[in-house]
Amino acid sequence: MSGDRRESPPVTGGGNGVVEPEKKPAPVIVPSQRLRLHANKDHMPESYEDLQLDFCPSIFSSLEKYLPPNMLHDSREEKVKFMRDILLKYLPHGERTRVRSNYHAF
Repeated sequence: MSGDRRESPPVTGGGNGVVEPEKKPAPVIVPSQRLRLHANKDHMPESYEDLQLDFCPSIFSSLEKYLPPNMLHDSREEKVKFMRDILLKYLPHGERTRVRSNYHAF
């Protein structure tokens, strides 16, 4: 065996000769940045009603009670970004569409 490295050939879509673009990796959540198992009942969550969000603002207010303690004093934008990443990662695409359309119907 020689010590040279060989690049693997590009992956083609079904043998049709078209090179598929690389998929972006999912956002990495740092282990210390995990949601709490139990809600922090003493925490008063912020209101997200005035923001244009992909999900119902009340979801963000509810989810905020489960944020890691070190994030509770972060800006609202930082909290939204973190919670949105989690919701997008775990909520199936069809459910996202349904939640969004139901919210905008009100």
